[in-house]
Amino acid sequence: MALGRDEPGQDAIEGLLPKEVLATVNGRETDLVMAIGSRDTKVRRDAKDKLKKLYLQEFRSRQVFSSGELKALEGVVKKINKRFIRSAH
Repeated sequence: MALGRDEPGQDAIEGLLPKEVLATVNGRETDLVMAIGSRDTKVRRDAKDKLKKLYLQEFRSRQVFSSGELKALEGVVKKINKRFIRSAH
């Protein structure tokens, strides 16, 4: 199952995260954000991996989200749950 949104730059799992999480990490980690545009594939890949870990840390550190912020993520979780329920029967 593909994760993310059908929008430029949001077609991976981090595209489902609340924009506030992305903005916080991207604003704090400008060097990593800039490294994503590197011509060097290893630098680009390492920067993406580090940012994904930081997004997860930021997401976990927040206690409260509005239902709107989690709407995209909720849709994916529902699909995953349906698949588990079907395979369990």
